[in-house]
Amino acid sequence: MLKIHLAGLSLGELDAEHFLLSDAGEVRIVNFGRANVHKCHAKKELDVQAWEPKQQDYDCNELYLLMQEFELWTPGSFTFLNSEWPIFSYPTYEHLVEFYFRCPPHHPAMIEEVEEFAQEAREALDRFYAQYEERFPLIGDPRMIKPKAGNDSNTASSPSLGRRLQQFFSSAR
Repeated sequence: MLKIHLAGLSLGELDAEHFLLSDAGEVRIVNFGRANVHKCHAKKELDVQAWEPKQQDYDCNELYLLMQEFELWTPGSFTFLNSEWPIFSYPTYEHLVEFYFRCPPHHPAMIEEVEEFAQEAREALDRFYAQYEERFPLIGDPRMIKPKAGNDSNTASSPSLGRRLQQFFSSAR
């Protein structure tokens, strides 16, 4: 696909039926019915398995969508509570729980609420790490990088909430 773009063409369609596998195991792209002339400004090399860039920072929409569709990049976020959470801001469930329960209206009335939320957060992060962990030696492990500033902005911390979170994290270990 990159070679097609570098040759000055955009395929125009990225459906699975346009990609065939030959008997020799080579990928063949078929059906250029919607192809058009394209001056591609993307890098001359695709960073497979690297952290996914922001779409507006990538210079070719078609290649970006292809990389995303085939999961050739490592996403910079994970899904939790029907939302996307940046992995570098919330690399552990502790970061996520602390942020979530410091922001109104989510102040827990009881420690059980924290436990339930933490278990769901842990499961969401476990799924993310199970899927992408083998890539981390090459691209970096989010758990080993200090979370980006801002993950605790808009906090409305209370001393009792802080004590409950401390109690929860110390008992969860």
